Amino acid sequence: SFSIPCIATDVGASSEIVIDNENGYLVPKDFDCKKVAALISSYLELGDAKKAEMRRNSYNMYIEKYHAPSNYSAFTNKILQLGE
Repeated sequence: SFSIPCIATDVGASSEIVIDNENGYLVPKDFDCKKVAALISSYLELGDAKKAEMRRNSYNMYIEKYHAPSNYSAFTNKILQLGE
């Protein structure tokens, strides 16, 4: 929700939240710390436009899939439709 690209281990549902090289980076569950350091360095070396794109993608993922007010409304509407 703060438009910050993330680094996450590729376990469970992480890949549903973090899309590698779009809104963050996925690393294997048994990751090497040097790889994480390299990912952080490569992100810092990106141009301003690519950083802004990744930040936008992070925020958009939050809004589209994890924004509580939207999710609650959609969930409530589905429940109400089942009762009709």
